[in-house]
Amino acid sequence: MKKIPVIVLILAITTIISVPSEAGNTSVNSVLYHVNGQPPLIWGVSWKGDRIYWAFEENSSITIVEAKAPGDVEPLFSYEVKVSRHDTDYYFGGSHVMLFNNSFLIWGHLRSKIDDIMKVDYLSGFWIANVSRSGRVNWAKAYLTKCSSSIIRTVKVNNKILIIGDGSIYSGSDTFIALLNSKTGEIEKGYALGGQSMDRISHIVKLKNGNFLLAGTSWSFGTPQTAIILVEITPQLDIVQKRAYVTYENRIPVKGLELDISKVKVTEDGNVVLEGTFGVWSHTPNTTVQSKDGLWELKLDRNLNVVSYSFRELASPTTNLTLSLGYTVEHNSKRYLIPEMYTGNFNVFVGEIRGNTIDGELIGIPTNTNPTRPQIWLMDVAPLDDSMMLFLEVHGFADEMYANQIEGILVVEVPYDNITAVRELKKRHLYSGHFKFELKKWNVDVRQYTGDFDEIIRTLKFNPPEGDIKFIRKTEGIPQITTIRDPGPAGKLEFPDIANETHVYIDGKYVGAGPKMYTLPAGVHIVRFQHKGFVPYTYEVEIKPDHVHYIFGPAYVTITTTPPNSTIVLMEQDKNISISGKSPLKAILRGSYTLKVAKEGFRTVVKDIHVFYGKNVTLHITLPPQSATLKIESDPSASVFINGTFKGNTPLEVELPPGQYAVELKKDGYQNYSITVTLKDEDVVTIGEVLEKVPTTTIKSPEVLENATSTTSSPAQKFFEGNETEDNPDSKTEKSICGPGMAVIIALLPAEIRKRHKSRDGQGSMAR
Repeated sequence: MKKIPVIVLILAITTIISVPSEAGNTSVNSVLYHVNGQPPLIWGVSWKGDRIYWAFEENSSITIVEAKAPGDVEPLFSYEVKVSRHDTDYYFGGSHVMLFNNSFLIWGHLRSKIDDIMKVDYLSGFWIANVSRSGRVNWAKAYLTKCSSSIIRTVKVNNKILIIGDGSIYSGSDTFIALLNSKTGEIEKGYALGGQSMDRISHIVKLKNGNFLLAGTSWSFGTPQTAIILVEITPQLDIVQKRAYVTYENRIPVKGLELDISKVKVTEDGNVVLEGTFGVWSHTPNTTVQSKDGLWELKLDRNLNVVSYSFRELASPTTNLTLSLGYTVEHNSKRYLIPEMYTGNFNVFVGEIRGNTIDGELIGIPTNTNPTRPQIWLMDVAPLDDSMMLFLEVHGFADEMYANQIEGILVVEVPYDNITAVRELKKRHLYSGHFKFELKKWNVDVRQYTGDFDEIIRTLKFNPPEGDIKFIRKTEGIPQITTIRDPGPAGKLEFPDIANETHVYIDGKYVGAGPKMYTLPAGVHIVRFQHKGFVPYTYEVEIKPDHVHYIFGPAYVTITTTPPNSTIVLMEQDKNISISGKSPLKAILRGSYTLKVAKEGFRTVVKDIHVFYGKNVTLHITLPPQSATLKIESDPSASVFINGTFKGNTPLEVELPPGQYAVELKKDGYQNYSITVTLKDEDVVTIGEVLEKVPTTTIKSPEVLENATSTTSSPAQKFFEGNETEDNPDSKTEKSICGPGMAVIIALLPAEIRKRHKSRDGQGSMAR
């Protein structure tokens, strides 16, 4: 039995660290999402019926996602976005997606990678793209501004696209509107609304007369407060009227007032209703304290004159509580409030407005813990037919149920009329308890601003230059979305040392490139490493609940051979997995393999190799040529000819490739010996032969010689007869002629006799 060599390439380690965790079961419909094992960035969602769409970004990629319910998520398309201008590239963020006709609008903001305003003309901007339902890119545009800017809303206006945005474009505090061609993305008309204040248009509604109303806030008018600004425009972007409203208490403008517009709606009679949350802050050099917060509502007639208003202060059960940015939702004549709430850390409140009370549940950190850096942000709310979908971004929290920190996008489906169902989140993710608030009237006045309106808002030309944008659909590298329910059972999988260019697929879905940690449901998963130019490596890994699996390796192995272009087969031991190809072969390997290298004319090499941790490894295999040994002996020693070529004298030993050979032994005075030999690889063949002497004929007289025949060829016989034994191999010799005397006899014959016999030899030959 042949011994199989063993080659050890590198060292591998698999370490599993256990993190204790508890999880319960519940019927509440909520899911924590990870993308490529990491928390995604979600900025805005859109919906139609019960289908929800959102876009999340990863590095310079944008992916559109469709969901019917929490957990039922499907990535639709993924795009690579690159914008440049004046030799600088841009970061991007704030990605949104919206249905538009039979396509999608996707947009976001830009920020230059060069922060020095002296080195680049444009430091910021925004981009917008239109893609079909099949994912084809119809067009993509990027527009650059002096300072920060972003798109807040997009609206369809007579088959054109009206965009509303904000940012420090010209005066340092502006909002802007622009009308885009829906077929090309080109700006047909646009202007900025700028002034001495921080202006932000956050909502747009269509009025009964066909015009549009822009609603937003402006901060401040010489004193720290926020005013409500309203601008009516035509579908052609012509300004019809502008209004601003400020709040007074005891005939004095309220200082430190911040207003957030949650909702703008047009009633059946054509009136306009705005509502939202407010807060009053006291600012000192050392502290900032909120003295009041609550809800506000403003009703306007068709001419934007005040009809009524209401400011209701929140009677908080704790002084350490603040309402901020939020949403209001109506369903079956009931009203719901979903704001961010600060109770020492960030939370999200879900409550029903019942007259002068708000009754609801707080999603956040339990009050009996002390998290190091909790963050729970309300990203968006999608009011569907039967429930509300809350999109929460959670970062870096820990509570008594989870010893480790959890991050991701938490999507909670809250049924209408069943706000208390949120309490069951305590069994799943996070929950802080029940809150019931009383609302009391705050006696303030809302008045129209009568000063110089240009101080509040003035119209500026808006025609930003274009940036160079590449918006390319990706055919590979679609991110993997992981759903973590309850939030488990789940574990983590990390490859800390794979190359940045190595792409990782888990269960057939692309999850990212390079060393990352992935959160995966407990169970068996199929992992595939793919690196350009290398044969991929696939293996199974079992994820245990609440474990962290650190897997080191694999190795990037290049197998070369002498001679080149040899056939290579790698069979992973204990698994029915093989890799084959021609040398040089590049493959991602991990574990133990049987390596077989073969090529015609060479001996096959079989080795056991053990591939462990390593980056780049080269293994060279030299194939020995196939050969056999031929040993030739004779008595006496003779010359050896193989295939007609002289090789030496016996005894002789030669190495020959496998094949068929003609071997001939020659020696003067002895008969030649011939044999055909077939040799196989590693054969050892011996030829041994005793050579026979050449027989001779005795001459009695010339006459006798004329009639004599012999089966033995000799120089004398050939001289007299001119006839070789091959002409008559069966004839027998009457008498042998031997010894050297024959030459002497021939030499002594008279010349005439030799001459005569030569002539007769010619006649005899002719007769024959």
